[in-house]
Amino acid sequence: MDIRLMGSDQRIVRCARVSFAKDTFVDEFRDKKLIRYLFKHKHASPF
Repeated sequence: MDIRLMGSDQRIVRCARVSFAKDTFVDEFRDKKLIRYLFKHKHASPF
């Protein structure tokens, strides 16, 4: 399996929130929760 990384966790969060225009506030707990949700529910586009 070939895994390539581009960007950071914060970039994933910003991509996920872009449609809501709420990507300026940084809250690590909320960001981790969002990343877990995206992964669990197979929302792969922000990754």
